[in-house]
Amino acid sequence: MSRVREQLIWKALLAVDEVAERAIETREAMPPPSLALRFALAFLYASGNGERWPYDAFWLAIRTPLPTDTRPPRRPGDTLTALQAIIRNVGLRPSAEVLQWLRTRGPYVAELQVRRAAAELLREDVRELEAAKERERRYHG
Repeated sequence: MSRVREQLIWKALLAVDEVAERAIETREAMPPPSLALRFALAFLYASGNGERWPYDAFWLAIRTPLPTDTRPPRRPGDTLTALQAIIRNVGLRPSAEVLQWLRTRGPYVAELQVRRAAAELLREDVRELEAAKERERRYHG
């Protein structure tokens, strides 16, 4: 995955988290989802592993009205659960560290950088292995 694509995924997660935070913390009705949120969810779905349910669950969770009686609201828990599933769906572990980076609107998360570096090392090993096979073929056969 390219660094630009990873940064776009992170920025889309930041946008989705911003809505999730408001849905979790507010006791008021949520405004209708914006075009920006729709785009961020669509982009994350296209970048993920193909499971659609986390995005549908998030959409429903943020639109869930709060109860008017004494029942505890479901929206905060449902929203957080769906957000964590979306994070997992795009290849990150929804750890406390990742959630904190999102909450503080942190820059590009270090975990993505580590994964990119590991993938590059793997590609380098594959290139070296292929070169060794080619040398062996030339000298032995």
